Amino acid sequence: MPMAIRPVLGIGAIDGAETGDVRRRSQCGRPTRPGACPLPEVETHESRSRRYRASTFVHLVWSTWQRLPMISPERKRVIFRAIAGQAVRLGCRVMALGGTSDHVHLVVWLSPSVAISDLVKRAKGSSAYCANHSDSDGETFRWQGGYGAFTLSVTHLQKVVRYVKHQEEHHSTGRLSDSLETTVS
Repeated sequence: MPMAIRPVLGIGAIDGAETGDVRRRSQCGRPTRPGACPLPEVETHESRSRRYRASTFVHLVWSTWQRLPMISPERKRVIFRAIAGQAVRLGCRVMALGGTSDHVHLVVWLSPSVAISDLVKRAKGSSAYCANHSDSDGETFRWQGGYGAFTLSVTHLQKVVRYVKHQEEHHSTGRLSDSLETTVS
């Protein structure tokens, strides 16, 4: 059975802990900005025959059925809680979760043992179930069949996380990124 080892390897490492001068360091060794999204440690898995490390960040986008505005503020809390819960149960780390009344963006650090399709299937299934069984407006909730999945480099991660966290603002001002809003119908 594989054993998970989580070495620090400089990503989010803490320097000076023994002297009391504790500053978080980025992957490059530079101090991170206050409020910056903390990067997860690189996960290493070992087995008898192989050893591998993974640091995969994925931006996922999917929409409501026929892009109808089905995500009310009340439903949004239920849906986001279900999506984040499924990601965590699968061993992924949620970096950002946002959206509007007709679609959702999710940025995750993907566990090496999880397929993107499994994460999306569980997140969409669980959130639709919770939305339909919560005390909301009674309208049947459904997701569109497809989704968009895009891997991110560490250098682009912060930009995409900021974009996802400010979804409402981007849509209200019309300042959208075509490449970050792409879904498959």
